[in-house]
Amino acid sequence: MFTFSRLFGYSKIRAHHLVFYGPVRFYFSTPYDELLENFIKMLLKKEEIELNDQDVFLTRAEILPIKLPRSPFLIKMLSPMVVYSTFVKNGKKKTYYYNPQEADFEKLVLDNLKKKLMAFYGEGKYPELDGAYIRPYRVDEKNMAIVKYKGFVIKGWMGLFKLNLPEPYLSLAYDAGLGAKNSQGFGMWEVYKEAVSEKRGKTR
Repeated sequence: MFTFSRLFGYSKIRAHHLVFYGPVRFYFSTPYDELLENFIKMLLKKEEIELNDQDVFLTRAEILPIKLPRSPFLIKMLSPMVVYSTFVKNGKKKTYYYNPQEADFEKLVLDNLKKKLMAFYGEGKYPELDGAYIRPYRVDEKNMAIVKYKGFVIKGWMGLFKLNLPEPYLSLAYDAGLGAKNSQGFGMWEVYKEAVSEKRGKTR
């Protein structure tokens, strides 16, 4: 149960490749403190790290203290949020990826979060998600991300979303990511703006 962001840094597209110039950074998150500590220790022990067949050098690793604001607030995706369903058609397994405008998008995100909570904390009585939501705030077609992963095409969404979650769902959503395929680098987010109105934002 972990997630990580895209790479950030100065880059240009050259010959269908994204080429970075100078330092790059990325974020890694997990609700397991031991996993986070071991991950950082492993990075610090290595003189070189291979990233996409390139040797890179770690200059700094730090744990960021985060205090999440009270819901609702705006979040910015640091890696695409993926929401999908699988079904069988004509004897073949198909995958359908939802966009944020579809009603099932929000439902599936919240259902996925419930499953994460049960997997992490175990059986128990937890707050209901009545009134909880994840809504597109500033999302358009430019925010759709199509990623090829091990021969498969995955569709996700960047952009700004309005998030309203009670604890402990909120903290787990931050640590483990929103939506599906988190451990493949999807669903990571950061706080973009605190204390937003309950009114829906405009979606372009």
